[in-house]
Amino acid sequence: PEMSRGLGDVYKRQVCGSDQIWNPGSLDFSTHFFAPDFAAQKISYAPSLRSATAAAFANIDLKGLLADFAAVSVREQESVAVIEQLTGRTPKVVLDPTLLPAEQDFAPILGTAPKGDYLFFYSIDYPPEVCRTVQQTARRLHLPVYILFTGNKTYRALPYGFRLARHQTPGDFLALVKGAKLVLSTSFHGTVFALRFGTPFYALKAKRGAAYYTCLLYTSDAADDR
Repeated sequence: PEMSRGLGDVYKRQVCGSDQIWNPGSLDFSTHFFAPDFAAQKISYAPSLRSATAAAFANIDLKGLLADFAAVSVREQESVAVIEQLTGRTPKVVLDPTLLPAEQDFAPILGTAPKGDYLFFYSIDYPPEVCRTVQQTARRLHLPVYILFTGNKTYRALPYGFRLARHQTPGDFLALVKGAKLVLSTSFHGTVFALRFGTPFYALKAKRGAAYYTCLLYTSDAADDR
């Protein structure tokens, strides 16, 4: 809190965003993501409530937390109704910031992709049933699978024979997506960057103890040659 007050003496505005900083179901959720002690002007850009309903904020004074925001925007249309119900304010729906830059703008930070053909599996919690589906896909395509460390649940993916990428920078993540033959992801941003780079992908979801393909949203003409 004292640091936030000090920042108000240095900066004129603070932007809160994006991703799931306003999802009360997140393990790392905190009202500090609303910068309650920041004295200067505050706005939000594309934060996500994920699928949280108004009931999820029963013990959180969302109206009070947003009272001194000069402008409020969110990432999903579903979040608008929740904030309207709890605060009386109508936030604007805006693009996730990963969709704002042109593809060439990512070039300066691109890392190095693994040599040879591979699949890139990107997940946050690596559900076992999804891991099995990815493993079966890799065997069918005769390709190795690379993953990134995203938290302690990453360790439960290693017994499936996936290769943990050596480097973990944002540029390495982008390079893994861009260079893959196929991206398999349970993550919004895994899907987004596959779209950005024109990499064929499957969006995966775990349901009732079994993994299934929810959709194949992108296949380029080049995918047939891959």
